[in-house]
Amino acid sequence: MQIEYTVVKGDGSLNDGFGYFAINLPHQGFVTIAKQLDYEITQKYYVNIKATDKASDPALRRTSMTVLTVNLEDSDDLDPAFAHPLYTSRVVSGVTAGVLD
Repeated sequence: MQIEYTVVKGDGSLNDGFGYFAINLPHQGFVTIAKQLDYEITQKYYVNIKATDKASDPALRRTSMTVLTVNLEDSDDLDPAFAHPLYTSRVVSGVTAGVLD
């Protein structure tokens, strides 16, 4: 008997993982990222996963639910930026070490 896994809608809050996570191969149950995640918006997602057996008689099929908690880690996702648009300095010929003016 095979078991099929699907991500199902939760409470619709910012933490609901529905739409952000998917199971592309339902018989294997591997959870993948469906769209970009942003730590500044949501640090934790709750992904509702339903498992359904594929009994030949639909009346005998069983299902079970679980919640996968996904904690995001913050990373530097911003482009580097300078404080000023232009920087100038002098380099003296023959100096091998030191601080620029």
